[in-house]
Amino acid sequence: MFERLSDRAASIVFIVLALTISLGTANIADGLVLALSPLLVVLAMLLVVTREGYSGGGWRRLGMGRLGSPG
Repeated sequence: MFERLSDRAASIVFIVLALTISLGTANIADGLVLALSPLLVVLAMLLVVTREGYSGGGWRRLGMGRLGSPG
């Protein structure tokens, strides 16, 4: 959809999408979708809205380019 969003605009879109999905799915599967809604929104933002998830840089911005071990 968008080539590049500023960090502020991306955070506002994330908050709006997360609240919308959370409110819309609160009663589905006893709240299971509600618990997973932030993950679903992150995937939607990376792969559909900003399309940054198709390059390694988009995932590295989230810290997904390395293991989480202390070191």
